Amino acid sequence: MLELKELDKSRKLIISLLVIIILIVSWTGIIDHLSREYVNASTVQALAAYGTARVINAAVSLASSISISASLGVGFDVQPFQILDPLNDLVEQYSSAMKFSISSLIVQK
Repeated sequence: MLELKELDKSRKLIISLLVIIILIVSWTGIIDHLSREYVNASTVQALAAYGTARVINAAVSLASSISISASLGVGFDVQPFQILDPLNDLVEQYSSAMKFSISSLIVQK
């Protein structure tokens, strides 16, 4: 019976120490500072990814608009870079997803 009371006392002491440590960490703001740094770094990375996606989108759109004309008796127009259109759609969808990510990060700030 004595061992059970000692076990309860040591368990209460450990829980009390853990609560005190959690309170100290909460009051110092260490976790707040670390999370703020993480959100700032994530926002910069998301903005860079969005900018890169928009540049790729512009380059693919420009390449897709290039046409080659030939008239060997019959005139025709060929746009060889239209094959990149699915890539262009993918990059547009990615940039839309990045907009949502950036919005979420800004709200979290």
